[in-house]
Amino acid sequence: MSAVSRLCLSGLAFGLLAASALTAPSQAQVTPEQATALQKQLQDWVAGVVGPTVSLPPLPLKFIPEGDHFLVQMDLAGVLAGSGVTMEGGAWTATARPLDGKRWAIDNVKVPSPLKIINASGPPELQGNITVTIAEQEAHSIFDPALVTTGSYDGRARGFSQVTEGPLGKGSTTIASITSHSVLQPRDGGRQDLLFESTAEGISSTQPVKDGPPATVEIDRLRQTGHIDGVDFAAAGTFIRSAMMLGKLQSDPAHKPGSTTPAERDAGHAMVQAVSGLLGLIDGDQVMEGMRVKAAGFSGKLAKLTLGGGFGAPKGESEMHLRFSVEGIESPDLPPGPIRDFVPRRVGFSPRMSGIPKDDLVKLLTTAVDSANGDMAKASAEGLAILAKSPVTVGIDDLILDIGVAKLTGSGEMEVTSPTEITGEAELRLTGFDALLKKVSAVEETKLAAPVLIFLKGIGEQDGKELVWTVKYEDSKVTVNGTDLTSMIPKGK
Repeated sequence: MSAVSRLCLSGLAFGLLAASALTAPSQAQVTPEQATALQKQLQDWVAGVVGPTVSLPPLPLKFIPEGDHFLVQMDLAGVLAGSGVTMEGGAWTATARPLDGKRWAIDNVKVPSPLKIINASGPPELQGNITVTIAEQEAHSIFDPALVTTGSYDGRARGFSQVTEGPLGKGSTTIASITSHSVLQPRDGGRQDLLFESTAEGISSTQPVKDGPPATVEIDRLRQTGHIDGVDFAAAGTFIRSAMMLGKLQSDPAHKPGSTTPAERDAGHAMVQAVSGLLGLIDGDQVMEGMRVKAAGFSGKLAKLTLGGGFGAPKGESEMHLRFSVEGIESPDLPPGPIRDFVPRRVGFSPRMSGIPKDDLVKLLTTAVDSANGDMAKASAEGLAILAKSPVTVGIDDLILDIGVAKLTGSGEMEVTSPTEITGEAELRLTGFDALLKKVSAVEETKLAAPVLIFLKGIGEQDGKELVWTVKYEDSKVTVNGTDLTSMIPKGK
C-alpha cells in the first residue's frame, strides 16, 4: 500500500472518526473501554473499505478519555514509515464528544504547526521538502456515522504559510485567512447531498521556474462554491476496493506492461460500475478577484476570473458543462496605443455537451476496459452505434466579447450523429459596429481588417442597434442569414 494511500485513508478516518459501527451513547464520562472499542471499529471499517487484498498497519489513532469527550491524536509518522516520505511536527489532534442520536461533535481540530513533509521517493523532480505553518486555526464538525441526519463542518485559519524546497529551488505560498463551510444532507435512497463553500483572502505565491525568474501570482480573494448531489458512499467503498486491487495486480513483478489480465479487467469493470453510481451531479465555481501575475517576463492583472463547471447524469443522460469568464484585463507591458485599446474588457463563454445515456456510456467504458490490450475496434464501433442512436448535443451559451467600443454576444448548439453527420445553428449579435469600424480603419495595425468588417455588415441583419448573424450548418453547407458561404471554407474543414 502506497504512502499516499495510507495518508488518504488515515486522514479520512481522522475526519469521520467512525463508520456506521460507531454507536457510543451520550454520557457524562467517556471510558477507556469505549476508546478501545472505537479504535477497533475504525480499524475494521478501514479494512472493509480497502478490502482483504491490502495489508494495513494499525491506524495511528489514539482515543484518550478526558471527562465527557475523547482527545483524538493521529501521528502519521508510522503510516509513512518505509515509503521514503517522512513527516515531522507531532500529532494531529481533535476532541470527539458523543451526542444524542449516536452523533459526534468533533472540535478543536489542529494540524501540527510547523509541519514538515520530506519526500525522498519517486522521480527526482518530485522530491523535496514542504513546511507548513498556521498561525491560528480552528474547526468544528457535527458527524452522524449512520448518515441519517444532517452533518456539518466549519473551519477557519489565519496566517497560513507553505515553503517548498525542490530541485528548482525554493517556493512559497502565503494566505492571510481561510474560512470553509460544508453540509452533508441525507436524501431518499440512502444517498447524501454535499454543499460546500470556502473563501481565501490575501493569497501570494512565488514559485521557481526552470531557466527563468520565479513566477508570482497574487489574488485578493478566492471564493469556491459547489454541490455534489446524490453521493453513494457504498459505491465509493467499491471504487476504493477495486482501485486497491487493480494497483496491487499492476505492481506485481510478474505483471507484463501493456497487458491486461482477467483479474485486472474485473477490477476495471467494478470501478466503472462504481463510478456510474457514485453521484448524480457535481457542480462548482471558483471566482478569483484582484489577480496579479508576473511570469516569463510578462505581468498582468485581472479584476475577476471565474472558472466553473460540472458533470453527471441526474436524469439518466450524461452531461458536462463549463463556465469561463475574465473581466478587467490589464497589463503594463502593453504600450499605449491600438493594441491596448483592443484588449477585451470582458471575455466569457459556457460550453456544454450532453446526449449519451449513462447506461450506454457505462457499457462503452466497460468495452474499453476489455480492449485495453490494444484492439479498440469494438469500442470504436460501439461508440459510433451509440452516436447514431443518441446524438451528442454540443453547445455554447453566454458567449461574450466586450472591447469597449463594441460588444459581441452569442449562443448556439450542434447535434453530432457521427463524425461526418453534424448539424447546428448559432446566433451572434454585435453592438457598436460603426464605432468599431471607425476605430479599426483609423489604426495602421488594424485597418486591413476593415474590408472584413464591411463584408460582415453586408451579410448581417439589423435589429435595432444590433447586427445579427444567424449561422447554420447542415448537409455540409454553411449559411449566414441565408447566404451560402460554403465555398469560402477550406475543403475538409
